[in-house]
Amino acid sequence: MKVIHRLPEIEIYKNTDDNYGILSRESNDDFVELLDLLDIKNEVVSNKDVKINAGRVRTLEQFLSNSHHVMDYNIATKFALDLVRQILYLEENGMTYSYLAPTDIIVIDYDVFLILGQSNIYEIKDNKIAINKPYDISEFMAPKIKKNKVLPLKTDLTEVYYSVGLLLVYCLFNTYISEETDVRSVLGPIYATRLYWFIDKCLIKNPHKRKLMFF
Repeated sequence: MKVIHRLPEIEIYKNTDDNYGILSRESNDDFVELLDLLDIKNEVVSNKDVKINAGRVRTLEQFLSNSHHVMDYNIATKFALDLVRQILYLEENGMTYSYLAPTDIIVIDYDVFLILGQSNIYEIKDNKIAINKPYDISEFMAPKIKKNKVLPLKTDLTEVYYSVGLLLVYCLFNTYISEETDVRSVLGPIYATRLYWFIDKCLIKNPHKRKLMFF
């Protein structure tokens, strides 16, 4: 068994050329549901271990490094759709992520994107989450979370939408943006496309107006 990616709460390992595994510290029920949602063949070994059949599994950063750190528009669209499906699935079950970073995502084969970020999941109450654990600052956090210095932090469930927008800008253009960035200027090369408007809606400063929606 060879470990190819490790987070505090999870390990991704390789068994054979077409067999990988996800080993969780806690129950793997969420991963099994997400794998089924993304049509990834899997086999539950135990309540903490699930195997997946795939030709290749990489971290998002490894995937980007093989394409000069810029994601093709069509792949970026698939990336966005995969994230949306998983986030909305969690929302339907009363949970969501506070944010997502590249280390929280693996690429299965060539165009399936699975979220690993279990430590960033919080319960939704009245359309809000309460972040009660210390965290390291990330370039992929919404401004309110990034600037916060006090716990617990009660904030909107749409903070992860902002994070998705930041991730897509990073993957498409290999750049980070801040609150002060003219987002539409950065998105100029994909102006008026579905992905342009999707990212634009994710990065609205008012959290109540953000949407995960393709036109």
